[in-house]
Amino acid sequence: MKRNLILSLVIILSIFAGSSLACSRLEFAVPTCALYTRADAVFLGKAIKVKQFSDEDEDNAGMREVQFKVLQNFKGAENPTLTITTNDWRAACGLRIGKGQMWLIYADYDKEDKIFRSNEGSKYKPEEDREKVDFLKTASEGNSEVSIFGSLVSYFDQVFYKFEPAEVILEGNGNKQVIKTDSNGLFKFSPLIAGNYKVQLKFPFKAALEQFSPITKYSVAEGNPTIFDYEVELKKSECNYTQFGVFKYTPKQPQQ
Repeated sequence: MKRNLILSLVIILSIFAGSSLACSRLEFAVPTCALYTRADAVFLGKAIKVKQFSDEDEDNAGMREVQFKVLQNFKGAENPTLTITTNDWRAACGLRIGKGQMWLIYADYDKEDKIFRSNEGSKYKPEEDREKVDFLKTASEGNSEVSIFGSLVSYFDQVFYKFEPAEVILEGNGNKQVIKTDSNGLFKFSPLIAGNYKVQLKFPFKAALEQFSPITKYSVAEGNPTIFDYEVELKKSECNYTQFGVFKYTPKQPQQ
């Protein structure tokens, strides 16, 4: 089973190797609101300097440094310029940023090294990104919806979830909702109010789950059905997105 899980994870990585979001967190189709919530800095910027570190630089081998002129600050990019460090896209799924290009960037602040790091972003396309930018403006003003998203993927055969729907139960702030994952293994609770929530995934079969993004509190109850609980704390205008890889146990066939 372990060998099959590893093989399936390799398949997932291969399919989404072209996406910086997938490579950085083993996730795909992360909603903009979750990227905004997770990041320390979110901005639209124009690359004015690009520095590729040489392989001889032991501390920064395989990295590139990009200085942006901040054109629009949505979160944490108050200065006129902001410099990020990203992986070399040819080797480690970093951002393929060229001088003069405009990008939407989601960056995390490394407190130890005191630099911004990012492998999450997209080359800016005004027509295609209009809705995304409108959302980021709304979020920066504290007026976006509070939401909880989740998605399931299958370990075997393909990336998208193919098993029976899971029942999803949300409780918190006097709110209880019960829904089922859709045909693509997705679920969403919105709009909510800020606060603490408990989410329970109930599978109608015995399963094992792998989290592709960090969750602060969770527990797994084995058995049939398999129940997975996790907790989410959301502030105003935040949203949470968590992706789970699901492995379904099948009964062993009797030997002939």
